[in-house]
Parts: sequence; structure tokens; C-alpha cells
Amino acid sequence: MLEFSVMRNLPFKLSLIILAAFAAAGCAASGVTLPESQFLRVLEGKAGRIAYLGMDGNLFTIDQGGSDKYQLTDDAEGLPLDFVYAARRFAWAPDGSRIAYIGFSEQEWTLQVAEPDGSDPSRLYGSSTENPVLLQWTPDGENVSFMTQTDPFLVEGATLLGFRSVPADGSGTETLLLEGYPLFFSWEPEGDRALVHTGGWTEEDTDRISILTIGSDFERNLELPPAGFLTPAWSPDGTLLLMAIEDVQGRNALVVTNLQGQTRETLAIFDTSIAFTWSPDSRYVGYIASDRTRQGASGHLNIVDTATGESMFVTEEHLVHAFVWSPDGRQLIYFTQELVGDEGEQNLMFGLGIHFLDLEEWEVRHPQLGEFPFIFQPTPRFRQYLLTFDQHQQGATIWSPDSEYVVLSALTGNQGVILVVTVSGNREPRQIDTGLMALWSGE
Repeated sequence: MLEFSVMRNLPFKLSLIILAAFAAAGCAASGVTLPESQFLRVLEGKAGRIAYLGMDGNLFTIDQGGSDKYQLTDDAEGLPLDFVYAARRFAWAPDGSRIAYIGFSEQEWTLQVAEPDGSDPSRLYGSSTENPVLLQWTPDGENVSFMTQTDPFLVEGATLLGFRSVPADGSGTETLLLEGYPLFFSWEPEGDRALVHTGGWTEEDTDRISILTIGSDFERNLELPPAGFLTPAWSPDGTLLLMAIEDVQGRNALVVTNLQGQTRETLAIFDTSIAFTWSPDSRYVGYIASDRTRQGASGHLNIVDTATGESMFVTEEHLVHAFVWSPDGRQLIYFTQELVGDEGEQNLMFGLGIHFLDLEEWEVRHPQLGEFPFIFQPTPRFRQYLLTFDQHQQGATIWSPDSEYVVLSALTGNQGVILVVTVSGNREPRQIDTGLMALWSGE
């Protein structure tokens, strides 16, 4: 009765917040999952904003409760939706203050920047022949980098990628940094340099790993023979580089080097291919060694201490396809291939199971939907994000800034839905809108 009398003397909304906190804590402790409700949406603290591609092909932002919604574009009307779904790219500025996105105007692609509510739009780039296929802000928020893809018919059947950069404030024109195919990159955390892995688009060119600088024509080749990987990674503290090379013994090796390309530590030896990323504090490296040469990674997730080379964690699951670190570096989410449907059914499909790894306790949590593990069918755009997670998560995240939630893009029938999932697992996944791809702002 003491607790009740205290509640009675508190303001009504504060009493509700306290009751909700007690309920959530009790459910978390007992393993019970709270059903999703409007009550919880209103009371929980909000962190950052979510940008997503709607079913009509336009770009929207919204909060994690499904309110405070803004429409940023209205240029998808009349265009083939398949084209818009594939071409509409977007990326948050590191501080979440602006968003860059691809627009469509008079048969050309444009690169634009606006506030999260769609106000103060600014056109940074436009082309009728160069299709932007990837957007990523430089870590200092000063520039928007992007890759463009030339129409293969214009270059005698070969696809050519251009790595470009443009000032985010509209004060200058775009700069072509490098051309090649394929092409993957990682920005220096506090600088204007990029670590680039590219293959030649002519027979005379070979794969190479190099460092480029905005505003300079100089390319510094690290003289290291690349092995089977896509995206290199500059350490978040700016002092080290991570890449896969053929070592002096002829083995495929995942190595940490200094900024001159001299090997400091060999973290793994692998057979075919590998995908990897740093933890936000540069303490760990996660990687998936795979037997695939195309269509993304598939294998065990390994976590290695970069200082000692010690293996800290290996998943029991073999079919891990991707993983994404939380902003605070204390956990990550990883995705496994799962079968969706009942045994004996003819319409069994491959879905994704989600798992949260706690890097302090080294324990794995598996979100539930009622009494069953939560498995979902990703939208095509979200599947593409996961297939090249090593590139995409360097400038785009599905985590909330407070590391308490993730946003997923799932298919239900022929419709995409945007889901918010709690890391604690004490609430069922929440649908906040329909859509095909969603990313959370950094702050």
C-alpha cells in the first residue's frame, strides 16, 4: 500500500512512466515479452530519427514511436517504382542534423541535402548519365561522398564506378577521386583521406589498395596484394588499417597494418573470402570467413581482440550473413539464415534470424515474437545492405543512438514494413510504418 500511496501523489503522467518502467523491468527479469502498445510508444524516451524509403518511392523521416512524420520528397510520382526503389539512396550526416538523398528531376539524378523535416533543401550534384549508387558522409560532416555508375553502353559494355566527393554546404563542385570496378572505401575518422580497394576495369589494371586525399590528384598505393575481400576499414581511432592480403607465405590473411601498410598483426587466415569491421572503440575486429566469392558472406562470426590477436567469441551458427556494431560498442546484432514456414509446407522461404551479442558478458540474446524466435523476411533493399554490410555500416546504421533499439525493414506479403526492435527483448517488435529501407540517425 505504501507504493500505491506514493503513486497517488505523483503527477499522472509521471506515475504512468514509473509503472511502465517497473513493468518492463519485471518482464525483462522474468523473460516475459510485453505486447506492443501505444501506451509504451508515448512514454519511452526518443533517440534520434529514422529515415526510410516509403512504398510510394518517396523519402520520409519519423521517430521510433511512429509519430512526428515528415515527407522529404515528392518526385516519385509517375516514375516506375522498381526504378525508384533501386535508385533512391539516402544517408544521415554523422550528427543527424541533415540527410543526403538521391532525387529525380527532368530525367536526371540529383544529389540533395536537407534538414530532417525536409526544410532547407540544397542541390549538390546532378547528372543524366551517372547514376549515384552509394552515399556516405565524410566523418567530419564536411563532405558527401558518393559513387556513380556509368551506363555500360557508354563504356563498351564495361561498368565503371566513379568515387566522388562534394562539399555538403553547396560551396563547391564535385570532385572525381578515382574510377574503377569494383570499388570500396573507408574514410579516415578525423581527416580527408580515404582507404580504397579497387579493381581495374581494363585488363591492364589490377586490384590495388591505396589512400586518396580530397583535393589532391595523388594516389598512394600501399603495394599490398589484395586477397578475397571487398571493403577495407580505417580504425575508428585513426591509427590503423584493416584489410585482407596475400601474405609472404602465399596465404589469404586478415591483417592490421599501420598507415604505411606495414603489418602489425595477423588476425585470421582464410580460404576463399572474408568480410570484417572494427568495433567503435577500435578494441575488437569482427569478421566472417566465407566460402562464397559472390552474394555476401556466410559463415561463423568471429570476434578478435586487436591488441592480442586472441579470439574472444565464435558463433555456434554457421550461416551468419552480417553483423552491425552498436554505437556504444558494447553489443552487436548479427543475422542468420533461417527457414520460414511450417514443416511439410511447399512455400518454405529463407528468412533471417536476429541475435544480440553482449560484448561485456559475451552472452547472446534471441528476440521472441510471443513464444517463438523472431524471424523475418528482409526487403530487397535491406538484404542488399546486409550483403555488403562491411561497406554500408561505415556510414549508415540500423542502431538507435542510445544503443537500445534497431530498425529493420521486413516483407509481409507484397508489402514492406518498418520495424523497431528492442535490444532487451522485453517488448514485441513494433511496426511504425510501411516502407522498404530504414536507417537511424547518428544522434
